[in-house]
Amino acid sequence: NTPTSTLVRSFINIMGNRAFKAHNGTFLHAEGDSLLTHNELHMKHGHFHVEQHGDKVALRTHHQKYVAINGAGHPYVAHNRDGHHHHETLFHLEHHGGHVCVRGHHGRYLAVHGHSVGVHHDHHHESTHFHELIV
Repeated sequence: NTPTSTLVRSFINIMGNRAFKAHNGTFLHAEGDSLLTHNELHMKHGHFHVEQHGDKVALRTHHQKYVAINGAGHPYVAHNRDGHHHHETLFHLEHHGGHVCVRGHHGRYLAVHGHSVGVHHDHHHESTHFHELIV
């Protein structure tokens, strides 16, 4: 697979609601302004609507906010996609070996470490692997 074919495949039928199950069996959740994980999938907090924006996507939470990674590499939930930080809310969904990796604007990947959500610089690292579930 070339990187281009990986990215092209990732945009086939990606629109709609998704849940992301981490390598350790926990689910990505958005609560308030924070990204965290839970052992069980909670319907509203664990659902993300994938919105296509050109060759990238935004992950909208159930409360109409957006998953983001800031310039310092910290994931957070942004109140909107407006303003000069809108690029922090755009991602590539990359499919690697049956998993999806969520790569942010600065090249960092969302990663789960225990029950906290951070970033990692390499999609080969287990912490960046998610199972993408259609919900």
